[in-house]
Order: sequence, then C-alpha cells, then structure tokens
Amino acid sequence: MMRLLYGKGIVEVYAKMVRDGSQILGLDTSAALLILAILLLVRLAVGAIGGWGAWKLGGAVAHRLGQRNPAPPSSPPLGGGQGGVSPCPPGSGRSS
Repeated sequence: MMRLLYGKGIVEVYAKMVRDGSQILGLDTSAALLILAILLLVRLAVGAIGGWGAWKLGGAVAHRLGQRNPAPPSSPPLGGGQGGVSPCPPGSGRSS
C-alpha cells in the first residue's frame, strides 16, 4: 500500500493512499481525511513500538557487554548538559 511513487505529484500520491486505505479499512473514499488520519496513527504506533523495542534491545546489549548503567532515556539539554553555564573558563573574556 505505502510505496514510493517517484515522479508523481503529491496529489496523486495522496489519492492513491486514500484509495488503498479505503479498500483496507472498508470506508468510502469520501472520508479521505479520516482515512489519512487512521493511516498516520497506524504509522505512529508502529514507529513507537519499533523505537521502544530498539531502545530495550540497546539496553540489553549494553548490559550484556558489561555496561551496568546504559544511557538514560532522555538526552541532556543542548549546550553540553551544563544547565546554561558557559563552557568558557572564567576570565577568558568570551561569553557564549
């Protein structure tokens, strides 16, 4: 259903998605927005499940390799994770 259609306009791609989605979901093509929304939600759910599984797999591999503390699920804030503190040493005359 979801395939790359090189050389096609975006309207043609969305029309094909609506036609294929209406066949799969058993809805009329007049409910195009509903069909596209359902297809988007399915993609988001599958992506979230795949991401969660990959994160868990990475933790299991890190544990098996002897790294007892795998990276936390959230990344540090931008700027090196210093909480807004300038990375320049005091008295250097530079500010970030």
